[in-house]
Amino acid sequence: MKTALQLGVDLLKRRDRSCYEVREALERAGHPPEEIAAALARLSERGYLNDARLAESEAERLRGKGWGPLRVAAEMQKRGLPPVEFQGDEAEDARLALEEAGRISQGPARAARWLLSRGFNQEAVERVVSELFPLDSFG
Repeated sequence: MKTALQLGVDLLKRRDRSCYEVREALERAGHPPEEIAAALARLSERGYLNDARLAESEAERLRGKGWGPLRVAAEMQKRGLPPVEFQGDEAEDARLALEEAGRISQGPARAARWLLSRGFNQEAVERVVSELFPLDSFG
């Protein structure tokens, strides 16, 4: 059986993981808590485990996929990562996500539902929908 440190290094060779994810994997592998704590400390000291760096890169990757801040925050929490502060205009990000996904032609109701499901807040969604689908365009 590999040591907790060896298993932790193996896990991190494949992809970046949060401290929480590595701890969970080491616990599932049956390592004792003291050995897990020591391995996590060593991996952090060596720079292999860095939750802040991982959170920033993951948030950027997910935003690039058209995810809004609420959905990104939920993913960060699920992975045991610290919250990431969003910079920029959320409504503009929502509009871009909608355009890139080709959802504008589906009308305001479907566009709004799609944006909400992607994790954009109600205020940003309302702003985008009102800009893209003005009320006088239905008359």
